Amino acid sequence: MPVVATSRRGYRIAAREIPGPWLAAGALVALALLLFAFGGPLRPSLATFGIGLVVALAFVWMHGAVARRRAEAQQAAVLAEGLARLAAQGGLAADLALLTRPAPGTGSLAACAREAAAAARARDVHVAVVVEQDTVVRTGVGRALRAALGAVPPGSSVELAVRSGRVELRGAGGPPADQYPVELARALVQRERGHLDVFADDAGTLTVLTLPAR
Repeated sequence: MPVVATSRRGYRIAAREIPGPWLAAGALVALALLLFAFGGPLRPSLATFGIGLVVALAFVWMHGAVARRRAEAQQAAVLAEGLARLAAQGGLAADLALLTRPAPGTGSLAACAREAAAAARARDVHVAVVVEQDTVVRTGVGRALRAALGAVPPGSSVELAVRSGRVELRGAGGPPADQYPVELARALVQRERGHLDVFADDAGTLTVLTLPAR
């Protein structure tokens, strides 16, 4: 019969994580306590059996918990390596890696804007960066800026203005034909507790990235 031990936190330890020798050892401990505790066989049978049963279940639970944590650590290592391989491939795979990988650390918003502008210029997008007030932001905000500039088609000219509490990206023409970079930027900045809005009219397109409250 399958044996399942459940912790107070609610996660379950399946029987396949508990090798047979551990169950056999627990049964032997219970039998030994049942026969030889308190000076003679079968005297305090009920209490002794209860103690043996608790000891056996403790062995089972401890080994199952160790096996679960070991498996989770191995899965995390495999996931980290897979994300690194995705990011190295570039394109869509790198975007998916950005969404699942944490973005630790902080940096200057002006520096993030200039780095994003440099990446856009490599795609033949003319970007003018205007810094009115710099601030410290998390690394994920810089990734969101780069993704937002990825929606600008090559050959276009835009202005990237760093203002108090937000970043404005102004460009001529209507909304981007490819909405994927915009949605990627929105997802990245929402993960940092900010938000992104796009406004379009006859004069052009305004993308506003509102920074998270400090």
